[in-house]
Amino acid sequence: MKHLVYQIVRRMRAPGQPLSRNKHYATFAQPEGRQALRLHRLLRSLEADLARHGEPSEVRLYSDLRRREVRVEIRFPALGARRTTYLAPEALQLLLESEVGARLQAAPWTEAADPPADP
Repeated sequence: MKHLVYQIVRRMRAPGQPLSRNKHYATFAQPEGRQALRLHRLLRSLEADLARHGEPSEVRLYSDLRRREVRVEIRFPALGARRTTYLAPEALQLLLESEVGARLQAAPWTEAADPPADP
């Protein structure tokens, strides 16, 4: 079932012909379609923050082995703020496939059972 969600998101993010919500109403009326739409919006929001503020030195990735999630942390020094998002590894892969998300490959990566809590 999750595989279908990621397929829908990948199709929505396709540069050539993205999946239209109007033409594919039945797809988005299903729970998987709604999950895909939610994930697509989350990834777009992360990409927007990375494009505006995400220098590689301000982005950290933490792998939570216990929960099988990746914590993406973006710091905004000028704003004195931080954004933390938890993604499944498959969702992170979707983010890395975009131009903006590709910058994350230069970000420091920490693998730990419990990511360190920053002050």
